[in-house]
Amino acid sequence: MQWHEALAACEAAGRPYVVATVLATTGSTPRDAGDKMVVTQDALHGSIGGGQLEFMVVERARALLGAGAATQEIAHYPLAAAALQCCGGSVTVLFECRCRDALEAFVFGAGHVGAHVARLLSELPATVHWVDERRDAFDAAINVYRRHDAPLAAVEDVTAASHVLILTHDHDLDYRILKRALDRGVYRSLGLIGSATKWRRFRERLVRDGAPAAALEEVRCPVGRDDVPGKQPMAVAISIVAELLELHGECVAPRPPALTWRRIKSALVRSEASP
Repeated sequence: MQWHEALAACEAAGRPYVVATVLATTGSTPRDAGDKMVVTQDALHGSIGGGQLEFMVVERARALLGAGAATQEIAHYPLAAAALQCCGGSVTVLFECRCRDALEAFVFGAGHVGAHVARLLSELPATVHWVDERRDAFDAAINVYRRHDAPLAAVEDVTAASHVLILTHDHDLDYRILKRALDRGVYRSLGLIGSATKWRRFRERLVRDGAPAAALEEVRCPVGRDDVPGKQPMAVAISIVAELLELHGECVAPRPPALTWRRIKSALVRSEASP
């Protein structure tokens, strides 16, 4: 996959990535200014020349991804001194990290509400894991990152960055998914579709089954904003996604200061002055 194809795929799936661009070169270098590479936590696409230089750039890109904040930075690499390459020139690299702006959601349920939620999220910068034990329930026209037909197994893939929405067609399955998620204690937020009566019954059962009392306070049920009127599936889905976007906005790390023209100019002057 070429770097521009990888960039488009990451944007569509809401996956964090770094674009590393050769901003300037001086002397003998393996690639020219303008060459690009897209780096994710588990892959890289394109090349800025290979060797130790590329290894160092990938390492720095993944450190930025691990920090979890969208940012830009410029780094200067004298190839002989820093990268131990015999080219002898120098390379200035611009790192553009797209990270944590996109939300990750596990949508359990492919019924009317679940399908609308998946559809709405698919139009946003979001990584959507859509889960339903009924393989024929998924709408193939909805573009999500992953479909999963084993709900309880899918809970094991939830991370501390994941928003969990439990919207299935089966109350008992809802309960089992919720109980498993609470037992693991790994998620960013946890929402359950249903009425106040449903939640009261679930809560009593969860207490009997040993669920931590503090964790129960984190469950949003009924899920969704109560200021979005209507009981139609799409109206309910809109209320759920609106609430999710609000929650996610509260979790996103603040962006570090953006690159200024002075910093860019200084980096270019440094590159021109290098042997």
